[in-house]
Amino acid sequence: TRVASFIVGEKDRWNSGAMMMAVSNPEGWQRVREDSLLVEANRDRIAACQKAASGQEKTQKPYVITVPAEQE
Repeated sequence: TRVASFIVGEKDRWNSGAMMMAVSNPEGWQRVREDSLLVEANRDRIAACQKAASGQEKTQKPYVITVPAEQE
C-alpha cells in the first residue's frame, strides 16, 4: 500500500485509497461520502441506540436519525 500511495502522490495511504476509490467508482465513492455525513450528523443518536441495544435480545426501541434534504 505504501507503493500505491507513492505512485498516486497523495500525502498518506488513507488519502491515496480515497483518491483511487473516487477515480475507480465515482458514484460509489459519492455514496460513501454521503453515508459518512449521515453517520457523523447522527453520531450521538447512533451511540445511544447502540448502548441501549447492547445485551438486549428483545425488540429494541426505535431511534430517529436526521436525514438532510438533498443539496444540489
